[in-house]
Amino acid sequence: MQHAEWPQCIEEADFIVVTCAAYPQYSRHMLNAEVLAKAKPAYAWSSSAVARGSTNYGADRKAATWTQALQVALVRLNVAVIQGTSDEATALRRHVEGELDAHHSPDLFHGLHEVSKATSLHLVRQSDATVAAAQTRWAVERATQQACEDQSPRPCGRPPAFAARIHAALSEVLQAEIAHTPAQARQCEARELMRELGILYHPYDFERGQAQPVEQVAQRLNGVWTRLGSIAAAAELPTSARERLAKEQRLSPQLLATITFFFATLQGQVDAFVLPLTLERTLVEQLIPALYLERVAARSTHAKSRHRRRTLSRQLHDHKLLKRFLAHGAALPKEELARLGCNAQSTAKQLVWGMWNVGGSLEESA
Repeated sequence: MQHAEWPQCIEEADFIVVTCAAYPQYSRHMLNAEVLAKAKPAYAWSSSAVARGSTNYGADRKAATWTQALQVALVRLNVAVIQGTSDEATALRRHVEGELDAHHSPDLFHGLHEVSKATSLHLVRQSDATVAAAQTRWAVERATQQACEDQSPRPCGRPPAFAARIHAALSEVLQAEIAHTPAQARQCEARELMRELGILYHPYDFERGQAQPVEQVAQRLNGVWTRLGSIAAAAELPTSARERLAKEQRLSPQLLATITFFFATLQGQVDAFVLPLTLERTLVEQLIPALYLERVAARSTHAKSRHRRRTLSRQLHDHKLLKRFLAHGAALPKEELARLGCNAQSTAKQLVWGMWNVGGSLEESA
């Protein structure tokens, strides 16, 4: 890794990620046409949700405002926008699909957030909170009895029915603890299903490094939503929570469309290389999945998951097909081999970043 002051070495970068305070006094003109003109020609994946109105300092968030800001930023740049990632705001979708004629990908962050809001709080209330409330009432009843008995002299008249009240409170504790186990199980299952959503919104599976067929992803997505619906029914979640789940379930076709778009774009760029079938197969089935998993591993927050994915990435790199790729490439002229290697790496990184920009959290897919 090389450190340099901005914008030095920008012409050497395969892709550029800018993270900075989105305020005029800090970042205005930090990334402009003059700077981007030095970068390598490339496709651009537009992540509208990241900008969210402050980076371009627009007066509003209308589709036309987004489009105008992007057009100004791309003047004199050899860039074609083919994909945009954002939440489901109408203006953002119109900006990407209608005015840019690009593919729109729903980001996973907002979807997981809605699923979490629909399930987590309500399920927690039904587990730990219910038991805690019952135990508190039992403790209060016992403390009240003890306080009454400690009075000296004791008040006249018949004492309150402490025994009955304490027994009723204890019964509530027992009932809450009995109900706690299935409630806790539902809470754990909902959390696992959210992780499953994070795993599914990727072009490659994390166990074998192979491409995930869209039909298989669709089937697993349907299973996730069915199980979440069963949890909602068993826990008697409120109508608002069920509506949130139904709203996110309607995004499934868009999630699947993004995976389809990834592979279609990959095949189009690989076809442009005009490679022998063996080299093309190796690039598609080994090199690009390995690079993808390498970046997934780098952003995994759990050590076990990170190690597992790095190991799988190395296995793909060491696969016999990749060795055959290198053996075949050794027979090519040096200039042709250098061009092929550069284009393959560039294509892999662009596709990885385009898919990775969906905004999924590896914490959810660990």
